[in-house]
Parts: sequence; C-alpha cells; structure tokens
Amino acid sequence: MKLRIEKEFTDKYTSKKYKVGDEVEFKDERAKELLSDFRELVTRVKEQPKEEADKTTEKPAKKSKK
Repeated sequence: MKLRIEKEFTDKYTSKKYKVGDEVEFKDERAKELLSDFRELVTRVKEQPKEEADKTTEKPAKKSKK
C-alpha cells in the first residue's frame, strides 16, 4: 500500500527516516499500523486506475510545422 508521509519520523522496525512529502510503498500490515497511529504520520495515496495513469504519462503529439 502506498502512503504519503505527513510528519517526519523514524521507522521503529527498520530505523529508516522518512521525510514529509515522501511517497512510500509499505506492506499492508505495516501500512495499517501506520495509518492507525494517533500521531497521523501518514495518509493513504489513492492510486489512479492503470488506464488513467497511462494517459498521464503519454507525451502530447508534436504539431507539424508548415
């Protein structure tokens, strides 16, 4: 599950430091634990459906010069 870091913290299991604004993929069990923390350290990132995500990464067609 992808989470956005809202408050800087150090992970108690891995000692990894996370900064505000980072978007990190966590295993579901750990994500649920972080989401339920009273300090509101993280929020869930709503992922776009695959089709929409593909559209946002496409480059616009170049216009031909005449």
